[in-house]
Amino acid sequence: MPPKRAKNKSRAHREAEKVENDTDDVKGVALDHKILLNPAFKLDEIVERGSVATMKSWSAVVTEHLNWLQSQKAALKELMRSAYDFLAAIFGFIHY
Repeated sequence: MPPKRAKNKSRAHREAEKVENDTDDVKGVALDHKILLNPAFKLDEIVERGSVATMKSWSAVVTEHLNWLQSQKAALKELMRSAYDFLAAIFGFIHY
């Protein structure tokens, strides 16, 4: 037996769906909007708390890396001073 053909929606049914979807979109009450804007979910609060926590953690990471870079900079300066002193002692550079 051949497969059954799906029945086409009537023109009135298609028009009714189109009007319903258009009005939902215009009003901003489509299902996804209803879910996302539901005050029981407190999405704005969750997003705000998440972004604050993320910024705090990023700030801590940046501070940690900045402190490491500062210590490396100090170590490099000390190494350059000792190398300059060593070369000054060998070649008789004037040390200021």
